[in-house]
Amino acid sequence: MATKTYDRARLVMRLFVDAFEDDLLVDAAPGLRVPASFEAELEHPDWPTKVHAYVGYSRDTGPVLNGLRADMPTVSLAEINACLSATIDRTTLLDAMTGRAASFVAAMRARAADPGIDDTSWWEISNRVFEEALPIVSRRRYQVTDDHLAEVAKVYRAAVEGNLPPTKAVAKHFTVSHSTAARWVGMARQAGHLGPALGKRAGEATHEARSRTKR
Repeated sequence: MATKTYDRARLVMRLFVDAFEDDLLVDAAPGLRVPASFEAELEHPDWPTKVHAYVGYSRDTGPVLNGLRADMPTVSLAEINACLSATIDRTTLLDAMTGRAASFVAAMRARAADPGIDDTSWWEISNRVFEEALPIVSRRRYQVTDDHLAEVAKVYRAAVEGNLPPTKAVAKHFTVSHSTAARWVGMARQAGHLGPALGKRAGEATHEARSRTKR
């Protein structure tokens, strides 16, 4: 009898992180800080329920899946585990959740440093960062060519002009994680398709991006 499998490209995640203070974060690598604990809601169109995953992180163990809970109480833990196993391996899942959490923390700490942010608007801003469920993995593998980076810059700039979160727009356009989108934006700047960053604000220092001259 064939083992049932689910398309992992259709698995999406909503991240819940409420720890941004230094004493609640772990230094996973130079410049990479991860919450000591966080939650993610996992959803797949072929699963019988949404699943909440509770993750802990320490420098000694790395990411650890501490627990799972179904939105529907009639779905057992065994069923949840079977759905997960048929969709994605635990290492890939944990790595994806940890990378997303690290990107979220970096984005939130940058916004917290903005003197224009007050306490009343803090949660509105944090909720907008991951208001949509994003795929765990991309549906396709992208070759990061010069043309690809030019398209990244085009999507990014259009989002800025439309007063939308630009890195999130790149992630949504290409169906990739926020951390991957942020890396591509940085590469697009290095390639000259986007101007230099405006400190901690989204956008570019020059309105028109410099095009890299091909030899």
